[in-house]
Formats: sequence, structure tokens, C-alpha cells
Amino acid sequence: MAAPPTTQPQLSHPTPQSAMKAVPQSPVSPVAQARERERVTLLLEINSELLHEIVSLQGQGKAGHIGPAPPKEEGKKESDVKPASKEYVDCMRRLQANLSYLATTAERAHKPTHVIPPGPAIMSVPASPPALTERYTRLQGLFPGWKGQQLKASPGPQRPNVQQNMQQNMQQTVQAQPLQG
Repeated sequence: MAAPPTTQPQLSHPTPQSAMKAVPQSPVSPVAQARERERVTLLLEINSELLHEIVSLQGQGKAGHIGPAPPKEEGKKESDVKPASKEYVDCMRRLQANLSYLATTAERAHKPTHVIPPGPAIMSVPASPPALTERYTRLQGLFPGWKGQQLKASPGPQRPNVQQNMQQNMQQTVQAQPLQG
């Protein structure tokens, strides 16, 4: 009598697991899995090279300050705060874009319905160093047709805030006008 209750949970238990496993695995072919693995491996190599370049630029004193100017402290001149060099900012943006893509890709295992971007936001080949130039050329081959996002556009989280601020300012202006007239 003990055998039937033991076999029933075993039969019902693997069925939901099989269904859950089949959903994310069925559309992914071995070729697609190999390509994804190659993409991730190359992005990790690029990130390693970017980190080496960032450390090198910091050693050369090119790191500086990124973002809005910090509050002015007593006894310090505004000229004491140097902005980061273009090369340093470029490396940091590339690293951020790559990490963002890798994190989103990793989340897919936990959230199969999660939308994954077509590739890293920055796909253009950097001017230097040569190791990065070669790797970004390979990266472009692994993401055919994906050019990346426009570098001129501000990062996603900041853009809605700008729009919200504009909407709030417009609402305040509209509300203030009837009071004046």
C-alpha cells in the first residue's frame, strides 16, 4: 500500500519540472547556446581589458571626477576638481554597458519572459588599445545587425526624470497663469 502513494508524487512531481524546463530550453538550439556562451566569454574578456585600461588611466592621473561637480568645500578651489579624461569616461561607459547587458542576460534564467536587449549598448570599435579594438571587431561579428545605442542619448533612468521635470514645470506654469490673469 505504501508503493502507490510514493509513485504518484514522483509521477506528478517530474511533470511540472519537465514542463518548466522545456519552455526555456525548447527555442534555444545548441548552436544558439554556443553563440551565447561565446558572446558572454568575449564580453568578459573585453571587461577584463577595460578594467586594465581603467587602472592604467587612473595611474596616469586621468581618472578625475565623473558627473556633476561636487559641492565646493572650504579651502578648496573649484579648479582642484579635475574632470575625467575622455578615454577614462569612454572605458567606464563601455564597462557599464557590458555589465548591464550581462546582468540582463543572467536574469533570463530566473525570468524567462524578461526582455533581453539585442546586444550591449556600445558596439563601436574604440580607437585604442589594440587588444580592445580587435575584441570589439569580433564582438560586432557575434551581434550581426546590432549597432548599439546612440552615445549622444542620455542613459535610460535619467531621461524619464527630465521628461517628468518638464511636465511638472509645464503644469506649474499652466496653474500659475490663471492666477496672474
